[in-house]
Amino acid sequence: MKKTILLILISFSSFASFNCATSILPAAIFASAEYHVSGTPTGGPTDAKILKSGKSCNIYSIVNVIFYSGGEGSIVEAAQKAGIKKIAVVDKSVFSILAPLFSQECVMVYGE
Repeated sequence: MKKTILLILISFSSFASFNCATSILPAAIFASAEYHVSGTPTGGPTDAKILKSGKSCNIYSIVNVIFYSGGEGSIVEAAQKAGIKKIAVVDKSVFSILAPLFSQECVMVYGE
C-alpha cells in the first residue's frame, strides 16, 4: 500500500514539475504556449476587420513582485497601445522559466 501511494505521489509531482499538458498557468520548470481567447467554435470572432494589432504583457518575478508586477497585461491596454476601437480577436501567450523566478503573460489584440 505504501509503495502504491509513493508511486502516485511521484507521478503527480513529475507531471506538475514538467507541465506535460499545456496550461495557461506557469509551469514549475518551463512553459511556452499561445491560446486563442475570443470567439466560439460555432459563432467565431466578431465582424471587425483585422487591420491593427496590439500587445500588453505582465511580467512576474520574485525580485519585482513586491514593488512592481511589470505591466498590466490587459485587453484594454493592448487595444489602447495600438489605437484599436473595435476588437476582432484576442489571443494570450504564456512564457515561464522556473515560474517563481520569471513568468510573462501577454495579451494580443487584433482589430480595427
